[in-house]
Amino acid sequence: MAIVTHKNFKVSIYFINTKKLTAEYDNILLDNQVIIVALNGKKGVYSYEGKCLLSVEHFNIIPTEKFLIVHLDDDKTQGVYSYTGIEILPPKYSHLRFFYNFIEVGLEEKKGIYSFKGNMIIPVGYNFIEYNFSNKVIKVRTNHKEGLFSFDGKLILPVIFDKIYIWDDDSLFQVVLNRKMGLFSFDGKLILPIIFDKLDSYKHSFISLHQNGKEGLFSIENRTLIIPCIYSKITFYQNIILGDRDLFDMSTYKQITSLTAEEEFITCNEFYIVIYNNNSSNIVILQKSTLEKKCSVTVDNFSTLFSKVLLKEDKFVVVNHEYFCQSIVFTFDYKGKKIKTPYPTYTDPQKTVVRSLRKFKKN
Repeated sequence: MAIVTHKNFKVSIYFINTKKLTAEYDNILLDNQVIIVALNGKKGVYSYEGKCLLSVEHFNIIPTEKFLIVHLDDDKTQGVYSYTGIEILPPKYSHLRFFYNFIEVGLEEKKGIYSFKGNMIIPVGYNFIEYNFSNKVIKVRTNHKEGLFSFDGKLILPVIFDKIYIWDDDSLFQVVLNRKMGLFSFDGKLILPIIFDKLDSYKHSFISLHQNGKEGLFSIENRTLIIPCIYSKITFYQNIILGDRDLFDMSTYKQITSLTAEEEFITCNEFYIVIYNNNSSNIVILQKSTLEKKCSVTVDNFSTLFSKVLLKEDKFVVVNHEYFCQSIVFTFDYKGKKIKTPYPTYTDPQKTVVRSLRKFKKN
């Protein structure tokens, strides 16, 4: 408990519990936790119990929610003290920022991080600091090189990389070094060597690898290389991966078959694979699990660019010639027999065919 007294334009503090009166000051600020006094342009701090926490020799004292920011000689140097008068950081820093559970400090253009207890987490020496709260990592940069620290100050990746990208959903760090890319796990373990020209994530399940004009595939879940970089192009079709002319099962990553020069992959589902033979003009339906040929049908003027095959449980539909606003629809069972349907062959404008296909999908 304290009482402020006024005399000859000066103010003093009388502490009731100690029955002591302080010296006279020019001004007094009653903060929620401490009393800040000012005299001849200098400031000090008292507790409400009458204890002098900081002598009146500081250029400025700014109370915050948890700490006192202290300027020793001028506004260019700052330090941090607790509300009990304990020095946490000496007043030597050019700037301070309280962020999360950190005190970010600066000396000229270099930055570092300390804990609220004054323990060093990241030494002062970096031009750029970026926090990633979802993964509790801190990215730093200096001299155009980047590295990673954990929130407790453990070095995860050394400050040697040209760029670091954090893949939050995949729990991976992508690094760039000398225009080559690689991957690290969140604990700093090398997952993919830094030899690739480009890395692309596909549905957070696969990473498409690009190296010297060739593509490969990496499984994020298993952390394994499933397809080496030997293909000109890799394409995903539902549960099939197509590498040039090689077909892979997306669930097992095993190669199913290879297409001949005359064959083209059309579509697939859980049970069947559809292939078109350019020589025979046949649409071939294969049993996916055994590669047994279920049936083969011939459709005139089938185009792999403008035609499509729709698979259902007991039948499949060939939509032919969807260009020039016209289509012809054929329906077959899996023995290759053409069957009649409520939607016969169409030569109407394309919008009519679109309506028929929607009706087919509903059936």
